Amino acid sequence: SVSGIQHVHVSCSKKEICALRELSVTLTCSYSNINITTGFWFNLKDKAKWWKEEDPEDLTLDSHYAGRVRYTEMTNSSSTLTITDLRERDSGEYHLMFITDKGEKYQSSAGVTLTVT
Repeated sequence: SVSGIQHVHVSCSKKEICALRELSVTLTCSYSNINITTGFWFNLKDKAKWWKEEDPEDLTLDSHYAGRVRYTEMTNSSSTLTITDLRERDSGEYHLMFITDKGEKYQSSAGVTLTVT
């Protein structure tokens, strides 16, 4: 987990997903009791690249994922991430970061482990 950031309980439709290179994958997680202003997905494996260790990097800002990720939903109850043209390097554990209407940051308590072969 990321230090200094609170956690919110999250349920993901699948905890582990295996996918083939060059295909697409969709990850979905749901949650409750949180008023989200904004949020994003991140890969825990990429922690070494974050500007500051406690601040995960939004996948849409990561050049490795450029043009291949989109958040098809980010509401107060669920979030969906789609990654296209999968690469082996995309393997990892994907989590959510939420920012509330009060500016508080929350990391998802659970994530989805993606294995690309």
